[in-house]
Amino acid sequence: MQGVVLFVDDEVNILQGLKRMLHGMRNQWALHFVSSGQDALSFLASTPVDVIISDLRMPGMDGVALLKMVQHHYPQVVRIILSGQADREQALRSLEVAHQYLGKPCEPKALKNIIQQALMLRDFLKDPHLLRLVTGLKQLPSLPVLYLQLMDEMDSSDPSPKKIGHIISKDMAMTARILQFTNSAFLGLPHPVTNPSHAAVLLGLNTLRALVVTHHIFSTYEEKSDKAAFLSYLWQHSMQVGLLAQRIASDLTGNKKRGEEAW
Repeated sequence: MQGVVLFVDDEVNILQGLKRMLHGMRNQWALHFVSSGQDALSFLASTPVDVIISDLRMPGMDGVALLKMVQHHYPQVVRIILSGQADREQALRSLEVAHQYLGKPCEPKALKNIIQQALMLRDFLKDPHLLRLVTGLKQLPSLPVLYLQLMDEMDSSDPSPKKIGHIISKDMAMTARILQFTNSAFLGLPHPVTNPSHAAVLLGLNTLRALVVTHHIFSTYEEKSDKAAFLSYLWQHSMQVGLLAQRIASDLTGNKKRGEEAW
């Protein structure tokens, strides 16, 4: 089944460049190009789409507003931001609605790989209900006790990036969101970051605090509810699996970094 990819950018030259870049993929993917958020929504209303790749800064409806609409009405669509201009606040806002953040100019190979991975997710999740559930996720819930520990350490007189990273590593939601931002094109790092402590050093306290507080990494729930009890069990189980995977990878490869990546 041919994948359907929709590109949205108000600059005609950018769209033309994307067409040339991906010309060789036209037999594998159905590629469509529109110049505004409203045109994108009109296209989505009439044509099933697997992946949408949008610019961030556009007149009228910007990329965040567009992807928020897509997230609400078409949760099964994989949402990607492709932008050359963004400040920290915009990049943080985009994480609420985008699965991936890419910078302009984007290497052809990198862009093709991202699209391919998104389409592989569609093929892997054959059940349309499961696909909508996975791609529609905004965030994973976190345990409030870890949030309090993290804020205590960040507010201390001499906060330790190592301790902060250790607290972050205990929670899959915190780890996922913070590593997502650290490895986004906004920071432009030459190598992927897989260690929360390293991410804490690179981001700095101000950005880390903005991720934690302003953009709601932590979801709230009733601590005495059945959901809270199940979440606590799931968290403990995930930690055990992660630590075992880290130990196995380290022992098999003799490489500590490989262990961190496996975790």
